[in-house]
Amino acid sequence: MAQHYGPIPKEIADDIAKASNKPYTTYVRNGIKRYVWSYTSSGTFKTPNYGPTCDVILVGGGGGAAGHHAGGGGGGGVIHLEGVSLGGNCTVTVGAGGTRAEPANNGTNSTLLEVDTNYSQSSYTGGGGIYYSGGQPSNVGVANSGGGSTTAPVAGTTPPFTSGWSSNTTYYGDYDGGTGGGAWAGSGGAGAGADGTDGGNGNGGVGVQVDIDGNNYFWAGGGGGYGHGDGGTGGGGAAGTDRAEGGNTTGTGGGTCLNGATTNGNGQTNTGGGAGAGDQSSGTGGSGIVVIKFPAG
Repeated sequence: MAQHYGPIPKEIADDIAKASNKPYTTYVRNGIKRYVWSYTSSGTFKTPNYGPTCDVILVGGGGGAAGHHAGGGGGGGVIHLEGVSLGGNCTVTVGAGGTRAEPANNGTNSTLLEVDTNYSQSSYTGGGGIYYSGGQPSNVGVANSGGGSTTAPVAGTTPPFTSGWSSNTTYYGDYDGGTGGGAWAGSGGAGAGADGTDGGNGNGGVGVQVDIDGNNYFWAGGGGGYGHGDGGTGGGGAAGTDRAEGGNTTGTGGGTCLNGATTNGNGQTNTGGGAGAGDQSSGTGGSGIVVIKFPAG
């Protein structure tokens, strides 16, 4: 009989869970049990005496939507780290969704910081939807435009990191919100996987599909533009109008429009979905999430 030396994955996972005061969930792929820590709020990931090879996803908070028939908020930026060694103490920060304003507020970053080495990675955030003015990170500068999917100033740029992990990292985002539809209708906010739809009643852009917890969810869909715009797949909020509009419910699902005429759908919590635009009251972007899976693969 072959002998086994050293701790088995479950023993490592149990030690991490105890040190981090954070329980895990499990699923099996290719005959291997995976241990998953889903951070829906900020915390720590401690790996005492180990350097486990993990996969990580960071989703930034989605952008809010302005009131008065505006564009939808952008979905947060998504970062996927694969096969990275996490040692010592890691600080996990989960970004909040942006709130309603004129123009709407961006979300905030989700961050993973390995304290002992100062390795870190920080997502970009969802841009707020625009009402009657340009300038927000939709990069289009047209009235009632949707927010961009990240705050990157130039398409194709990537978020900064201090050191490490760069060769194992995939960035999703840098999409634009749709061009606005005029004074009484708004375009869709960008998702992390596609632009928002132009014109009035614009749909939010689709998010990105990354399977890190066994569910193959979509993340960071854009919010719908005022009128009848649907939220993008991946938690984007639906627009509020004279009737209740449900969001796209594929994957993690769109946000739900509440109460019809003046109240819209928020981006879904812990998806990074952008907010849907309303009439006098618009929504809040969905908060982000950080998910860590061990072992990688």
